Amino acid sequence: MHKIIKEFVETHKTIGEIVKEHGDKGQAVEVAFDLILSYLSSDSGFAIEDVNREVDAALEVGHPDDDVFLLFIAYLIITFSRKKMYAKCESIYRISNSFSISKYQPMVQASYYFAVYYYFFEINNNAKIDEMQKLALSKIPKNSFRYPNMLSRIAQIMGVLGKLGDLPKEDFVLLEKLSESEYAALGALTDNALFVGDIQLINKYATQLWGRYKENNPEWLDIGKSMLQLYQGNFEEKTNIPEDFRICLQYYKALKSRDLGRAKEIYKKINDASLCSIFLFVSYHHSFVTGRFEILEKVIREKADASFHYMLDFFMARYFLIKNNKDLARFYYTRLLKSCEKHNAIHRLKFEMQFAVELTPESFFELTQPIQVAISEENSKALASEIISSDMATSGIHRIVGKSKAIDAIKKQVEQFANLQRPILIVGETGAGKEVVAKAIHEESLNKAEPFLAINCGALTDTLLQSELFGYEVGAFTGAVTAHKGIFEAAGKGVVFLDEFGEMSQKLQVSLLRVLENNEIRRIGAAKAKAIHCRIIAATNANIEDLISQKLFREDLYHRLKQFTIQIPPLRSHKEDIPHLIRFFLTDKNTQNQVFSEDLTALFLEYQWPGNIRELKNEIDRIKILCGYKPLIEVKDVELGWVNQSVPETQIVNKASTKLSKEEQMHQRLLDRKISSGDKRRQQIMKLFHQYKQLTRSQITDALEICSLTATKDLQQLCKEGRLTKVKPTLSPRSHYFKLL
Repeated sequence: MHKIIKEFVETHKTIGEIVKEHGDKGQAVEVAFDLILSYLSSDSGFAIEDVNREVDAALEVGHPDDDVFLLFIAYLIITFSRKKMYAKCESIYRISNSFSISKYQPMVQASYYFAVYYYFFEINNNAKIDEMQKLALSKIPKNSFRYPNMLSRIAQIMGVLGKLGDLPKEDFVLLEKLSESEYAALGALTDNALFVGDIQLINKYATQLWGRYKENNPEWLDIGKSMLQLYQGNFEEKTNIPEDFRICLQYYKALKSRDLGRAKEIYKKINDASLCSIFLFVSYHHSFVTGRFEILEKVIREKADASFHYMLDFFMARYFLIKNNKDLARFYYTRLLKSCEKHNAIHRLKFEMQFAVELTPESFFELTQPIQVAISEENSKALASEIISSDMATSGIHRIVGKSKAIDAIKKQVEQFANLQRPILIVGETGAGKEVVAKAIHEESLNKAEPFLAINCGALTDTLLQSELFGYEVGAFTGAVTAHKGIFEAAGKGVVFLDEFGEMSQKLQVSLLRVLENNEIRRIGAAKAKAIHCRIIAATNANIEDLISQKLFREDLYHRLKQFTIQIPPLRSHKEDIPHLIRFFLTDKNTQNQVFSEDLTALFLEYQWPGNIRELKNEIDRIKILCGYKPLIEVKDVELGWVNQSVPETQIVNKASTKLSKEEQMHQRLLDRKISSGDKRRQQIMKLFHQYKQLTRSQITDALEICSLTATKDLQQLCKEGRLTKVKPTLSPRSHYFKLL
């Protein structure tokens, strides 16, 4: 057992103390571990960029001890979850998701499951929260000295959600005992009481908490007291509460008085990220104010197999009542009452009912009547999903057609990035669907009513592109008789989609960098800069890193854009989606019943589609014209020029367009274990060197489709055996060349 793990399992020391005492400065993981722990401390002088750099290096190298590496992964997930860096969390979680977790030390397993539990809580993935909570607690023996600590940590999250009623009775008793001396346990009980609105328990736990720890966080004390007053019907705006809380209070006052116009105006000021538990469902209430139910439809659509948060059933019941499906409305309301009884949350339900703007005495009566038709929980979810599907337009993530793992991953990223006011980079081959993904991001965002303006940077000259992007003033050049607003301005709070931005000149790259850094532009011929509020999504089919090495693209601009990257795979790598795409492209207002025969579909599956989804769509459009409204389209009905043609594979070393992202490379490390033999893999590498004489590590990873970590180890081994030697033209590891000896 590694010394770090031994200390972690057998002593009361924190992981920070253990790493500082036993950390090996020669191990990248342990160095990064120490850095993260320092970063999380209040006196940290490290920037997140420093942490990211060390973390990426550590993930590339790995650690000789699997338990240490998994513990490192756990703390990474915790760290980046706290910093709201969810895209980073997702990529790290994907790395570990294929690990055989059961082989690790139970204490390490528990730490990992808790980290994932915390991450899922942060991103509101209710489907996984309960599972991870149970796993984290089950891995530590109840008589272990670490069990109370883990229980308190988990209870803190459960308390915020008002779900301590889900704890086994013996765990709840232990939590109450711990609350006598421990801040975390008492805080969990207090948060739970405040969420469910149990006045008696609030007075019991909150009084203890505020009495013991009022000096720790006086602002939270004021918020807590205000929450108690709200349950008691006091909507007085106190001067000693934070601004975000005051805005929510104003919003709920407007709802209670049924002043919907004022409610809409106030809602624009609400920051969802800062909401306390009593205002957790403000966005769901607002759905009924606006009559737009995307947030509820999303819950039904994507969490049909999940256990909803029990209070969401209140909004589900209201939604289906509006949809005139009284049986489903009553089903959800009945289930809600059972959950509220279990969690002692009836007072919370009464509180939420005050703000149900659409409920009348008559409609409330409809909710409370017995269910006329027996509906199982499973069937209710299926029926709900069916209702949503029939009601839904093709927008947002529904633009992205397919059910493969690759497409599901892209849909998740679209949802994660939708409301991040940061630039996004989309990378993929021509025709892979980059603009479709960009539009999906925009349509999933809160600013979807704002413009989506696209421009092809490779199709315009420098001068024309500059004027289109930035606009110009009167007299800026010959022919400028009127002022022109560029698309950065015209987009407002919407999206500017820069297609093929890799084709920009260096001069325009500098201008774009200033836009990204300062959020302002200057029209051609203008003396003053103007602030802009749009969001930039850039797309390219080029390998930007190659362009950087050729001095054709600015490295600082690339680093500014790549923080949130979506890699669109070529169609040939997810052919299982082709039948779905066929059905999608065949269906329009005029040809709703057309289908391909099995033989024709099989031919489409065999073809490599070098033009990707665009080529597929164009081919289907051509077939639809040729075949008219024929219900069943067969092979004999069409001419396919590409049948029996093989598409030449891209040259083995130059697969730039399909190069894996760093996160995908790290994920591929898990798949590399399936290779039968390291010797066999190294033989493949040597064959490449005999053919090309000189290669980089990146070229090796692309050619053999292995991760960079595996390639590094193999190259080191081959150098050690005297079969290869390394040449270092620059300090960058990406440009290290290896050649035959």
